[in-house]
Amino acid sequence: MRFVTVAVLIAIACGSAFAQDSPQDNSPEAVARAQQSVSRLANIQMNWGVKMNSPGASVTVKETSRKSTGQQTVVFYRIFTSGMPKDETYSLVTTPFNLQSMTASDGITLDNSGQAMTSGSPLDLGVVAAKGEPKRFSLVSEDGQSKAFFYVVPFPVKGADHGCSVEELLLLQHAEAVLIQGSGFPDNSTVHMKATSDKEVHEGDLKTDASGNLSTVLLPFVKGETDGTGSVALSSQTCSPSLKYHWGLHSYQEE
Repeated sequence: MRFVTVAVLIAIACGSAFAQDSPQDNSPEAVARAQQSVSRLANIQMNWGVKMNSPGASVTVKETSRKSTGQQTVVFYRIFTSGMPKDETYSLVTTPFNLQSMTASDGITLDNSGQAMTSGSPLDLGVVAAKGEPKRFSLVSEDGQSKAFFYVVPFPVKGADHGCSVEELLLLQHAEAVLIQGSGFPDNSTVHMKATSDKEVHEGDLKTDASGNLSTVLLPFVKGETDGTGSVALSSQTCSPSLKYHWGLHSYQEE
């Protein structure tokens, strides 16, 4: 399920947004490496959360406010934990597109309710993001024994219809690869997907899991183009959600 030439696949594997004018390695080995790179990004995003937490640990977040700086909108969240020791000190770690994790805040404690605190006050996590961008975080104790992973999408790209939904998440900054996730469909059923990228059209069937969810990865770059628009429509016997998104060198714009 992809819109991609071999050249663009290799550009993604090398971390480049688009390498139209540079020579590309079209060997089967290079293509395989590119596919592995994209699969790794998708698996990290799909598993980021409860599956990676320490036993019994969990985090929920609550949006509290939004503030415009004139050029960006900062979205603020409060962090609430469960099953994490309250006598530990924690760090908040962020993991961006390049997967190079860095500490965003340290010296964090938990109050009696499990809320994350800093200097005696609730921690206000301020996030700036583009449309469809997941911001990944982890709360990690000083001794490394207690961890909880979570992400927020301040500006989701979604479509909904009759209880079903489809969402697009950026796996790379310029939408060289995007994760498409569907939910609310009948369990263990077939869902038809029609995806377009400019004038290219791809159709196929996807299978939902036992919870009525599905996921797939699209690489929407079109050979010879640096920017464009993609769309995804999912259809089943009960619902047909759809969405549109932008990809390309100029597509990443913080809201």
